[in-house]
Amino acid sequence: MTRVDDLQKKYPMIPQDIVLKWEFVSHGVRDRAQGGHIEKALRDEQRIVTLLAPVLDQ
Repeated sequence: MTRVDDLQKKYPMIPQDIVLKWEFVSHGVRDRAQGGHIEKALRDEQRIVTLLAPVLDQ
């Protein structure tokens, strides 16, 4: 089972395309943080919040 499958199972109310974007951006955050690019990682974290906020507010 992939991470996307796990997220989809844990959060069934979030559409699959949003889960895919979430995982894609999250992967970038981890890579940037590990590479020392903290400001870029924080911007990507904000993108995740912006992406998920409308879905989670429903």
